[in-house]
Amino acid sequence: MLKNLIAKFATKSGATVSIDGVTYSGNNIQIFGDGNIQIDGDIVGRSENKQVNIHVTGDCSSIETASGNIGIGGNVHNNVESVSGDITIHGNVHGNVESVSGDVNCKSIVGKVTTVSGDIG
Repeated sequence: MLKNLIAKFATKSGATVSIDGVTYSGNNIQIFGDGNIQIDGDIVGRSENKQVNIHVTGDCSSIETASGNIGIGGNVHNNVESVSGDITIHGNVHGNVESVSGDVNCKSIVGKVTTVSGDIG
């Protein structure tokens, strides 16, 4: 799934991202295992948490996390994957949603949704 990364995702234009309470803006975001936060190719910050909570205001192209909760204020246009953490999407998902351990809550999902240990609502 994620090699040397805690999370990676792509936002749509105009979206802001809150990572552990700090707000960033950009299109391509990666959070590395060492805590570095890279946005559009530049290191912009650092998270000391191995379980990173992510909230995107607006739409997201796709999102993949190893650990931490995901919150999306808009739609997701591709897949959502999480190993450990709850997934809450206030819009629709136009792809698949997969969680190993965590609840999944969305308006609607065009693809399939699976969770090993969690509720689907």
